[in-house]
Formats: sequence, C-alpha cells, structure tokens
Amino acid sequence: MASVRAADPTPGPSPCSPCCDLIYGYNDNTFKPNNYISRAEVCAIVNRAIERRPNKDYFFKDMIYWPDCPESAWFYEDIQEATNSHFMTMTDT
Repeated sequence: MASVRAADPTPGPSPCSPCCDLIYGYNDNTFKPNNYISRAEVCAIVNRAIERRPNKDYFFKDMIYWPDCPESAWFYEDIQEATNSHFMTMTDT
C-alpha cells in the first residue's frame, strides 16, 4: 500500500492484506493506519467479519434511515445492514 511506510508502527504484512479479507484499502490503493476509523468503515468490517452480505433489494420498507447515509454512498448497504433489525415472524400459509 502506498501510504504505509517502513517507519509506521505496524510491523509485518499490511493489515489490509488480501488474506484477511476484512479490511480493505481506499480506492486510490492506499491504507491510512493513522486516520480515525469512520462509522461506515466499522460497519463494513463488522459485516464482513460476521459474514453479513447486505443487499438493498432485500431491505424492509419500514427500516431506519439515516439522514447522513444517502443511497448513493459506498457505505449505504453496510450501514443499513448493521443498524436495522433482523427479526422476522414466520407464519404457516
């Protein structure tokens, strides 16, 4: 990763190495270990860690919406998946 230097206090392989498959770098092929982590980044990492695969085609119509989370944002599906209930009621038909 272009933004990780030998002097950075993260020895060994980059934490976003492909074998991890939880933490990705940015679109510009950088990894910024000294930046604060955002709510969106945490949601994306947690969803990957617990193997949730968000898909907006299956979101409930009455789910919670966040004013700072537009559908066009890269993190929209991850935020919605992480912050909305997964309880369902099964009925016999």
